[in-house]
Formats: sequence, structure tokens, C-alpha cells
Amino acid sequence: MSDKFNILIVDDVEDNLHSLELIINDNFDVNIYKALDAKAAISIAMSNTIHLVLTDVQMPEINGFELAEYLKSVEKTKDIPVVLITGIYDQDKYRTKAYSLGAIEYITKPIDTEVLTAKLKIYVDLFNGMRLSALEIENNEKMLLESKKLATMGEMVGFISHQLKQPLNTLSLYCQQIQLKHSNTKITDKSMSEFSKNTQDQIDYMSETIESFLDYYKPDKEKKEFLVDSV
Repeated sequence: MSDKFNILIVDDVEDNLHSLELIINDNFDVNIYKALDAKAAISIAMSNTIHLVLTDVQMPEINGFELAEYLKSVEKTKDIPVVLITGIYDQDKYRTKAYSLGAIEYITKPIDTEVLTAKLKIYVDLFNGMRLSALEIENNEKMLLESKKLATMGEMVGFISHQLKQPLNTLSLYCQQIQLKHSNTKITDKSMSEFSKNTQDQIDYMSETIESFLDYYKPDKEKKEFLVDSV
């Protein structure tokens, strides 16, 4: 459920919850959590990622004002926008109190569907925009990492190529020398022995170079200390 905007609606009257849920579902593709009292709402907010709370003000035990105040006092929930809805407390002093407690909106009943929808759209669009931006950043970081990997691989291939060209050129010279001696019928046991040793040395050097690179990429190799001078 983490890919969608999560709204928590709180009201002690189940019919009110149902009506509010219908309004939201008719206009938005979001996840809706429902609570019949403030305690259940707090539990949901602490257990899930909630992006917006719509709560009625008049509720038993803990009212909407107290719920908003509590949510703003807890680290996990302090940044959740809270919209207070009321059918009784419509005086300016209550509106002022709501905003002083950190509520972002104070809506009176009967709810104007168009107004509520317009207000919710702001937060849903903001969330979707932020989510898309986060995805773009993640994709760009992945592309940058892949580019770095390719660049590193290119450098490594170039280095391996350089390391192997020298012994291959040397082997080529040894072959030319032995061929020249063969054409002049000057191949001796000593010449063959030198040719065999020299070529084998170059072959061993190339094998060691390849093994060194393969060992470098082993995931289970152990870290070892070494002296740079000796290497």
C-alpha cells in the first residue's frame, strides 16, 4: 500500500465514515484507513504510513482537537497534515484553536464535496509529484552507477589489454627469431632451450596476469595487508 496516498478518516459515527469514504473514492485513487475513535486512529497512525488525517471534532473520550494535538507531539506522526471536520464548533475561536494546534484545514458540516475534493487534490497531487521526483532521482542514480561501472570496466579492459600486449609482442619476436634460425639452419639445442624457456616465461606471465584480475573480483576473498613498495 506504500505506492499510494494513505488517508486516515476518523469519526465515531459509522455512517459519516462511510459517506466520507465514498466522496474520497469517487474522486481519488488512494488508500483509506478508518477509525471510530481517537485511540484506534492513533494506533493506525503509529502502525502505518499515513499521509493525511481527516477527523471529526466531536468524539467521546478524546475529541478531534486533542487527537490533532497528540499527533503533533509524537515524532512519527508530527508531520502528518490534519484536517478537522465539525458540525457544531463553527465559531471563529474554534477555527483559531484548530490552526494553533497545527491543523491545516477546518471544515464545517454539511461538507461541501467540491471544496473538500479541491483541498484533498492539493495534497494528493503534491504526494504524487514528490513520489515521481523520488523515482526520477532513483533512476538517475541507477543510470549514473551503471555508467560508472561501464567506465570502470572499460578502463580495466584497457589495462588488461596493455598488460597482455607486451608478452604477446615478445612471444612474436621469439617466434620470428626461431623461424629465422630455422631458415639459416642454425637451430641448436641451446637455441631451442632458450626459446622454450623464454616463451614459457611469457606464457606464465600472462596466466598470472589473468589470474590476478580474476582473483580481484572474487567476492569471498580475504583482506590482506601489503606494502606498496614491495608491490
